[in-house]
Amino acid sequence: MYTNAISKGIAKKIKEIYPNTKIEVDAVTSNAFGKIFVMVISSNTKCGIGGMRQLDLTFDVSYVCKEKDNTEYNDWLKNMYSRFEIIETEEAAYRTKNMRGEKGEGIYHFIFDVTARYLIRNDDVKMNALKQKGGCK
Repeated sequence: MYTNAISKGIAKKIKEIYPNTKIEVDAVTSNAFGKIFVMVISSNTKCGIGGMRQLDLTFDVSYVCKEKDNTEYNDWLKNMYSRFEIIETEEAAYRTKNMRGEKGEGIYHFIFDVTARYLIRNDDVKMNALKQKGGCK
């Protein structure tokens, strides 16, 4: 639920930077040249006290270069670093951390972490309806 919302928030932000580029979320197609892919490459959930949860996600935003592409790696990184401080969704805004770039052969990677904290609510707690019988002895 949070993962999909954050992925869509990332895709929306990329579309603002590169409006003419096709963006794929969690799918690498065979015709990848000139497309940007948003993928979750790592996730970890931690349970806390009282139903608190922490979801740590690592995202890889990858651009597969066309054969004759004029997108320079340094410009790509500059755009990504300057625009990806905060990812906004309909429910919340998330600050990114550990941003880093990697350049492969014909592919640019921008990798970063996002942490989502949320509360699991259990409305089926039966002990709230208990009535005390008897007295103290």
